[in-house]
Amino acid sequence: MEDRKQYEGHLDQLAAKWKAELEVLKAQAGRAQVSAQVNYERSLEELHAKQEAAQRHLQDLKAATDESWESIKDHAEQAWEDVKDAFERLTGKT
Repeated sequence: MEDRKQYEGHLDQLAAKWKAELEVLKAQAGRAQVSAQVNYERSLEELHAKQEAAQRHLQDLKAATDESWESIKDHAEQAWEDVKDAFERLTGKT
């Protein structure tokens, strides 16, 4: 009978240990989710900033003279390419 009680006590200790380990993993998962959310929000902010910059380049392009249009066009194209790249990084699409 003593062996049974020892064994049950041993299993109780193991159960408590694994329960504690599971709680640690849950906490780590929660921190990972928060970290992922923070990174996602930063990426969204970056994308938004790039989109605003590209929009400004578009407005500059529309207001450009014929003489300056070509050089502004190059900047506008790069700005929209930056938006596309930021979007692809955020969504994982290429």
